[in-house]
Amino acid sequence: MIRKLLIVLSFLSTLYSPAKTREVHVIDTARIKIVYERIMVLDTLCPNKRFKNDILSLFAGDRASAFYSEENRTDLEMQDNPEYLLRSFKDPELSKNLAGLENEAIFREYDKNLQTVHQRYDLSNWQLNEDIEKPQWEIQDSIINILGYDCVMASSQYRGRRWTAFFSPEIAIPEGPWKLLGLPGIILKAYDNKKEYCYDAVEINTDKPGLVEYYNYRDRLIIKDRIKGLIHRYSAQKSNIKEKIQAAYGISNMAVRTDSTQDKRYDFEETDYPHNKTK
Repeated sequence: MIRKLLIVLSFLSTLYSPAKTREVHVIDTARIKIVYERIMVLDTLCPNKRFKNDILSLFAGDRASAFYSEENRTDLEMQDNPEYLLRSFKDPELSKNLAGLENEAIFREYDKNLQTVHQRYDLSNWQLNEDIEKPQWEIQDSIINILGYDCVMASSQYRGRRWTAFFSPEIAIPEGPWKLLGLPGIILKAYDNKKEYCYDAVEINTDKPGLVEYYNYRDRLIIKDRIKGLIHRYSAQKSNIKEKIQAAYGISNMAVRTDSTQDKRYDFEETDYPHNKTK
């Protein structure tokens, strides 16, 4: 029993970096916080049956923005607590819920023209640094009301998908969910033409929106090429992470936190990469 516990603790410490190795610092004061519900199709053959909902937050200021799951960030902050880690792995339902949280975080620093993307896959933390590439939008003449704001339609072909967005000129902040930005007003709704990714604002806070904070593990691998990163990530999400962990540590009959999107037919928001390569 003691040996098994030691193996489990060793596994946990290797799989998840301690919170003390994570860097967190303020990069701006937010002018607005918008909470979005994202519906993501997990199986394109059964789009109405296999999908998941995420709640993601955008903090936008004059100099920077951050977009991530606040629930996942709370989980990261708890990972320096051994009791929490053990409980999350011993409880299959809790493990399943935590594994399903969106772990991608996107930070933009406008004066540096820098967009930093943090992800976790293939048992590693990854960071991509890229220029801020704004979609080339075409503004349409359709208007809808979202949360009390009149929003104008715009469309763009961006990184492999055709996107439709609705932005509010009343909130003159050129930001939006994920990597969608650059319109003369904040985006409150967006979806691709297949509706495999749909973002809808469910909450707007301009009173006390908080801070724009950058966070990431110092122990991470740098992606130097976006396309190669997408190819590797696509290959990794098709592999059986649970089997990799159990084979490496000799663990069997143990709940293992894995990505809930594994073994399902879906693609990323960006599809402009060769899908038939694994290296």
